[in-house]
Amino acid sequence: MANAEHLDLLRQGVAVWNEWRNNTPGVRPDLREANLSQMSLRHVNFENADLSQASLRESNLNGANLRRSILYRADLCMADLQRSEMAEADLYNASLYTANLVEANLREAIFYEADLREAILYKADLREAIFYEADLREVTLEGAKLIGATLYKADLARANLNQTNLCMVSLVGTNLRQAKLRRANLMGANLYKAILYQADLGQADLREATLSLADLREANLKGAFLCMANLSGANLSGADFAGTDLFMANLWKIQLEDTAVLDYLIQSAEVTANHLKQKKRVLLSRTREIG
Repeated sequence: MANAEHLDLLRQGVAVWNEWRNNTPGVRPDLREANLSQMSLRHVNFENADLSQASLRESNLNGANLRRSILYRADLCMADLQRSEMAEADLYNASLYTANLVEANLREAIFYEADLREAILYKADLREAIFYEADLREVTLEGAKLIGATLYKADLARANLNQTNLCMVSLVGTNLRQAKLRRANLMGANLYKAILYQADLGQADLREATLSLADLREANLKGAFLCMANLSGANLSGADFAGTDLFMANLWKIQLEDTAVLDYLIQSAEVTANHLKQKKRVLLSRTREIG
């Protein structure tokens, strides 16, 4: 339960609260399980505060300082967190459904199993953040920075990641079904066993990315850069490779049944050309047998 004195101070307004924080830097605010829903808390100082299981639903936290705060299982649904400072915050199992986090600083924040469905993270700083098994379906991450972040088995189905910086990000086993990744920077990203079915990767930078055993069926890869990418064992059936750069890409044992696309890959990926030619001969042989 929340500390009654701390809760009373906060209810006197942000100005009183922030003054108290400035005068008592060694005190850690205890607001556990507090009901702070629909409150106006613009620019409030919650740094290092314990807000475990607190309700901040629909609250205005625009520009708030939540650096290193504990928000374990906190309810932040529909909260306004624009330009808030949340670096190193612990949001384990927190609910941020449709929360507004535009241009928020969430560097090194922990979102383990958090609910971020339909949240808006436009141009947010999420470098080195952890999203283990987080629910990010239909989230907006356009223009966000996720360099070095971990999204192991996260659900990003139908998410907007256009022009997002995902350089060196771990997306192992991540669900990116029908996600928008146009012009995204995925250089060196790990997408091992990721689901990219019908994903839009037009003009995305996937140089040196790991896509082995990934599901890229019907994905749009028009104009994408896959130079030196590892696509071994990936399912590329129905994918659009028009204008794709596959120079020195690893296409060993890819799953693909279109001989016309194989011709294109043979011309583009010089290192694996012999393997692809053999695959084409097998497919043509099967076609003749059926005929």
